[in-house]
Amino acid sequence: MIWINGSRFWLMFGVVALAITGIWAIMADSNEPLSEPPVDPVAVYRSAARDAYEYALQESCEPYLRLERRTVLAAERRVLDGYGAGLERTGLRFNVAVARADVELAMQRGHLGCWADDDPAFAEAHVDMAKRGLLRAVANLYRLEHAVPEAAPIDTIPTAVAADFRSKTRDLVEPLHPRCRLVSFQKDDRVLAAARERVRVFRSSLNDTGYALHFDIAESDAVLARSRGVVECAASRSVPWQGVSAEYANAA
Repeated sequence: MIWINGSRFWLMFGVVALAITGIWAIMADSNEPLSEPPVDPVAVYRSAARDAYEYALQESCEPYLRLERRTVLAAERRVLDGYGAGLERTGLRFNVAVARADVELAMQRGHLGCWADDDPAFAEAHVDMAKRGLLRAVANLYRLEHAVPEAAPIDTIPTAVAADFRSKTRDLVEPLHPRCRLVSFQKDDRVLAAARERVRVFRSSLNDTGYALHFDIAESDAVLARSRGVVECAASRSVPWQGVSAEYANAA
């Protein structure tokens, strides 16, 4: 039997407790990417449609006449137009129209981006990328059609107004689905509870209006967008979580 005197016992106990606390702190402060809620398969279909229209509508930052995009992508654009024209199910037509309106609004606002085609070699490579990307997106649309309901929902909001509302809704919702932990030693659900409640109340106020449909579309698209890509999280902020919670609530 090994005998440890009282003072040595408490010294060893303190060392072990300190080590355990340190390990717990490291684990609690780790900032691995967070899991995301399930994505809506219809949002995946709309995303493929957006990809197609982005490839079709993006222009060169500086016009390059020999590779003017409306000319060199004409065949691929006809494939996309043919896909849209051939849709018989109203559910498919509705979601393609939503995606196109979103892309056209982004283009009008200068948010769509452009291709840096000032160098001929890069311009040719970019055109090839756009052609392959557009055709790949159309192929994805065919592949994903099964997830879309047969009938379109009842939509009473004008196209341009709905696209603007969806854009604002995505800006509102996306920060509430962070990929990384916001602060140390507190769960994001607790930090974001007040902001999410304000958004929930706003969503409830849209019931029995045409905007409820477009809020739900934008929210599912925002969740999908936040779930994609590889994320490397920086260290979470070591600040009082209540202050961060108030920041998000005030912004909602």
